[in-house]
Amino acid sequence: MIFDDDDLQKLGNGFDRAWDRFLRTGTLTPQNLQQSQNTLARRILAHASEGERDEWRLARDAFLHLCQLESPHWRKD
Repeated sequence: MIFDDDDLQKLGNGFDRAWDRFLRTGTLTPQNLQQSQNTLARRILAHASEGERDEWRLARDAFLHLCQLESPHWRKD
């Protein structure tokens, strides 16, 4: 899939939103920093490859996915 400049901006904004929200959970550690960023980026790219372009939905999906990986008891409220 090829992303144009507008798409890349939305993906970047989605990543920033998801990362900011994840930082506020207090679960970031030096041990999970790189993996957490990679997981968010991969999830956003995968979702965008399926056609999603809304940065809020991209961020929400990636954030919830990461939280489920970080904490198996994470609940989607």
